[in-house]
Amino acid sequence: MSFIDRIASGVESPIEEILLEAFKVVCGSKLVLVSQDDAPDIARWAYADEGQKHIFVAPQAKIGRYRADFMTAAYKPWVHPVVICVECDGHHYHRANVKQLYRDMDRDAWFRSKHIDTMRFAGWRIHKDPYRCVQQVVQQLTGATPYGCRSIGETLTEFNKDGDELNERSHGFSDRANFSFAGAE
Repeated sequence: MSFIDRIASGVESPIEEILLEAFKVVCGSKLVLVSQDDAPDIARWAYADEGQKHIFVAPQAKIGRYRADFMTAAYKPWVHPVVICVECDGHHYHRANVKQLYRDMDRDAWFRSKHIDTMRFAGWRIHKDPYRCVQQVVQQLTGATPYGCRSIGETLTEFNKDGDELNERSHGFSDRANFSFAGAE
């Protein structure tokens, strides 16, 4: 089993598999997969990568007492490393379970205290367009839209037209701590 296969086998759900494949397509040769054991050092790796423009992704990353579906990082000029926890939220586990929602909120607050933002994507949104989900993560990490991708403003406008509860004022990227679900189930 190759290193990439070992890392990919660590994902726990079909929507995580879909999102990992989307990371591979969107990031291409700039993707650096990181093992669970090395995930706590992901920000240091991104800092050392200054100017190389790699996107570091660690599936099932253990950070402190929590585990993230994906921990992502990249070097962003004037900000240094940006680290984002990416969560794939299936309806049955996250939305239908009130206790899990509160645990998610506590965990997100803990990550924010460590300067790690959280982006959550509903399972149906990942099924509908996993590439757009990854494009949003990459744009947040780097501040740039990947080649051939839409801008985040166009994406948010389209989400609003779809009737989702997402809006630029309450979930805009200027107020990153409040970014919650990229679509509701």
